[in-house]
Amino acid sequence: MVKIYTDTNVLRYFGIAFANTSLAKDLQVQLVLSPLTVMELLSQLGTKAAEEAFVVVRALPRFDFEMLPWPDDFFRMSFF
Repeated sequence: MVKIYTDTNVLRYFGIAFANTSLAKDLQVQLVLSPLTVMELLSQLGTKAAEEAFVVVRALPRFDFEMLPWPDDFFRMSFF
């Protein structure tokens, strides 16, 4: 399966594009999300962009996605 590493903007584009439909089975991808990207998206729920952010949050279950570990876990595992 193809993995796509996204930032918040790309995640919003995917969410808007697939708000009402899913990718075809032969085109399935796995989104790889950083915790900071998800936090940024959720923080947008309290702004004027809340409607667009909520569309993305609702579309997330349509995708197979993986959460990356917190950055401190990455550094801890890399150096120790």
